[in-house]
Formats: sequence, C-alpha cells, structure tokens
Amino acid sequence: MRSISTRLAYLRQLLFTPQKLGLLAACLIGVISAVAAIVFQVGVGVIGTWRVHFATQFPPLIVLPLFGVVGGFISGWLVERFAPESAGSGIPQVKAAIANVAQPLSLRIAAVKLTGGILALGSGLALGREGPTVQVGASLALTLGKRFRHARFLRRQIIAAGAGAGLAAAFNAPMTGVLFIIEELLKDVSRPTLGIAIVASFVGGVVSRLIGNRELNLDVSELARISSDTLFSSSDLPFFILLGILGGLLSALFNQSILASLNFYDRKLRVRLPLKVAFAGLTSGIIFALLPSFFMDKAGLLDFLGTGQEDLRTAFLALIGYFILTVLAYGSGAPGGLFAPCLILGAALGFIVGILAEFTVGSVVIQTYTLVGMGAFFSGAIRVPITAIAIIAEMNLDLNMILPLMIASVTAYLVGEAVSPGSLYDRLLERSGIYLKHPEEKMQKMINEFIAADIMHNNVESLESSMTVNEATQFILNSPYYSFPVLEEGKLLSMLTLNDLQILTHKKRDKVNSETLLQEVINHRPITVKPDTSLADILFLLNQNEIEALPVVDQDRIVGIITFKDILRACYQ
Repeated sequence: MRSISTRLAYLRQLLFTPQKLGLLAACLIGVISAVAAIVFQVGVGVIGTWRVHFATQFPPLIVLPLFGVVGGFISGWLVERFAPESAGSGIPQVKAAIANVAQPLSLRIAAVKLTGGILALGSGLALGREGPTVQVGASLALTLGKRFRHARFLRRQIIAAGAGAGLAAAFNAPMTGVLFIIEELLKDVSRPTLGIAIVASFVGGVVSRLIGNRELNLDVSELARISSDTLFSSSDLPFFILLGILGGLLSALFNQSILASLNFYDRKLRVRLPLKVAFAGLTSGIIFALLPSFFMDKAGLLDFLGTGQEDLRTAFLALIGYFILTVLAYGSGAPGGLFAPCLILGAALGFIVGILAEFTVGSVVIQTYTLVGMGAFFSGAIRVPITAIAIIAEMNLDLNMILPLMIASVTAYLVGEAVSPGSLYDRLLERSGIYLKHPEEKMQKMINEFIAADIMHNNVESLESSMTVNEATQFILNSPYYSFPVLEEGKLLSMLTLNDLQILTHKKRDKVNSETLLQEVINHRPITVKPDTSLADILFLLNQNEIEALPVVDQDRIVGIITFKDILRACYQ
C-alpha cells in the first residue's frame, strides 16, 4: 500500500511541475483575459450605440455632453470609492507590479476597471480600452496565479502573461501581446517568460475570435486584396522617413501634453475625481457635438481613417480634435488608455503626409501612409517600435507593410527619444514617486558585486545518509523543496532530488529495495561553492551542470543553499 501511495505521489510531482503548472495557468489566463476583453468591447459598444442613437434623435449639443457628464461622474465615483488604483490606463501600475514595486492587482481592481472603463469610454471620452484591458488581464492573472502554489516563483511572468493576453484579445493580435510583454513590461526573453506569454496570448487571441464570431482561418483572397491596397515604391521612402520624423515630434508633444494635463487637473482643478471625469466628459461632449457626426464613433473613425478615403479637412480635424480630446480626457484620471487614440492620430498624420507625397511625386497609395502613420505615432508615443510594427502588420494581415513600418516607426522612436527622452509610462510612475530600475542594470551590478553569502537561504532541509530509500522518498514527498543535501555526521556527501533517487534505484534495482540505505546508492561527488564564490561563477555552475540547487559549504559543513529562485529574489527585492 505504501508503495502505491509513493508512486502516486511521485507521479503527481512529475506531472505537476512548476513549469507545467505555469503553462496550465497561462491557458486559463488567456481564456479569462479574452472573456474580460470581449465584455469590455461589448459594454463600450452598447453604451456607445445608445449615445449615437440618441444624438441622432435629439440635439447632439444636449445629448453628448449629458452622456459625458453622467457616465464620467459615475465612472469617477466607482474608481474613487472602490479602487483608486484603477485610474488612468493601468499599464504603469502593471509595469510597477512586475518590477516588484508594491502595486495592488486584484479582482476588485479588475471589476472596477472594467465597469468604470465601460462607462467612461461608452459615454464619449476619447480614450482606448486596450490599456485598461492590460490591467484587467494582469489583475485576473495574479488572482488566478495565487491558486497555483508551485507557480508562485513565476509571479512576474504570470502578471505579464495576463497583460499580454488582455492586449492580444483586445487587438485580436497574439504576437503583439507577446512582443509588448518583452519590449515594455518584462524586457525579458527567457524560456519561462516566452512560453507562458506565447501560450496566454495565443489562447487569448483564439478565444476572442471565437467569442467574437470571427473565423480562425484566413481568407487568402482577402489577404491578396489587402496587400494590393498597400503597395509602395522607392519614391515613397523619403516620405516614410518624413512621416517618422513628424510622428516622433508630434508624439513627443503629445506625451508632454498628457503630463501637463495631469498637472492642470491636480493643481488648478482641485476637485474630487468624479467631478474631474465629469468635467472631461462635459467638455468632450461639447467638442464632439461641434465635429462631424462620424467622430462620435471611435472604432468607425479609426476604420474610416485607415482606409485613406477621408479628405484633408477631415484629417486635420481628426489630428487636432482628437489630440485635444485625448489629452483632456486622460488628465482627468478616467479609466482609459492611449493605444486607440495614438492609432487615430497616426492615421490622420499619415493621410496628411500621403497627400503631400501625392502632390509631390504623383500617384501614391494613401492607405499605406495611413497605416504607416499609425505605427509611427504609436512607436513615438509608447516607445515600443517592435510592437508598433507588429500591431499594424498583424491587424491588417499584410507583410508588405513591414519595411515602411520599420522605417517610420524606428525613425519616430529615435526622434521622440531625442526630443523627450524616456517612456511615458515610466514618467507617469515618477509623478507618483516610483522610479523603476532597469533589470539589466541591476543584474549586472549583482553579477559584479554579489557573492554566495548574499544570496543563499539558510533554512536547509537535509537527509541523513543512514536513512533508507523509502524514508528518504517519503521525506522528499512531504517537503516543499526539490533538492536536498545528504549529510553524514554533519558533512555533505551529496545532493539529491526525488528524480535522482528514482533513477539511481532503477539503475541498481537488482541490489536496491525500500530498506536500502542512502549511502549505498548516492553519488559522492557533489558540486559545491564557498560563501565567497561570485554570482557569475554560481550562474555558470547552475547552467553548465543543469542542476537546480548549489550547496554552500564552509569547511566541509553546509551553511546554505542557492537556487535560481534565490537569485531572482535577491535581484527584485
């Protein structure tokens, strides 16, 4: 009976490793984040449809400001009353949480962000739902991740996976979710990160397509049509560079204006959050009532601009009007993001540059310029050129866009950094007194300065060489640790895991039974380090020997153990 229970426990430990639990969590995160993204999209669409319908039945100058005031006030009240952390886009908070800065992410925050965001965006504030969906996905992911005890050391990856899955579902662009995680949030391309991020984003993208009644397969004829609509020639290349320069300059101004708007609301408009968001809703409603009617529908406006069919007057109105509306709305603290506004502003700028190119060199494909403009402005504002390239190419299923997107997006990024250095999200965190250290700088400092004594943990559970194989197996199964030193009179003989024990006993199965002593089966040549061993040497030994733990030995006595988890804890504490 004991043998059966031991085998079942071993099978459970084999099947439910931290890595496998992490991938299982990633699948669940993808599903939950996709459902949340669809709820967000549908909720905003329903309220937005009512708003547009009433504005066509009654005077827009009354209906639109009324929707803005009521929706804005309720949204601001929900945020202020139940979850102040859900104000704004949410991406800075997620970025700080991933950097192990104390930032709450919970089911409560996800619920308030979702409800408040639906009310704010549906009532007409010129913000996007993609940023809030990132925070909702991250909050739900962390809530779910707490249920997986053995996946707790993947906390950062799980939060980032939720954020990426939410973004992938919102844009229906799985690779964009993965790249945004790597480029902006984690800045990490390790195997655990990529595995969990890819699975969560893929599942999120698939579920969002299924729930949204979209086919998973791609229509080749449709792809051919789109590609033919976005052709370009060598004469367009200088104008793509010009578009990148203008995109970088305008996006830098946009970022500065966002910060100035936040300062205005904090210092000049000293009222409670519900009144701030209501004021932004009122002003936005008045401005929308004075603009052409199709400006009321953000999704329809982006689709209209993306086709390149508007006129020059409409493009200038969209560029100037949406610039002001977004800056006004974001500064109020409303739960909304900047992704969609950046795409609208970029499309308008691209159209204007496309008209200039057409006037200068003759016939051009305006749609190409509008799409490239989206990537350029997005790259300049958010400072993620790789994500900007991917999001436009993936949303439009068009590889022809890669080269012009690379030219314009990288140019916009370089110009934006030269004019206004630093990520907007980092600067938003700095306003709150949070200064993030770059992980690569901290890790390099650790590698140069840290030694084993700085990293090791002293709570060492050990096995005695006089234990039987059965006693050792039961001890390991009942412990939260994975690797154990084997001692004899206090001296280290070996390091042992359950898997090692199973392999050793299998090789010597003719001579080993449950009552055989450990000292008869163990390997007596453990790899050890001293308390003053450098972190660089520790990392080399862990990687070179493919082991999970290194014992720290001083005068033949074990004084601690170092695992990858200990190194990560030291890096992010």
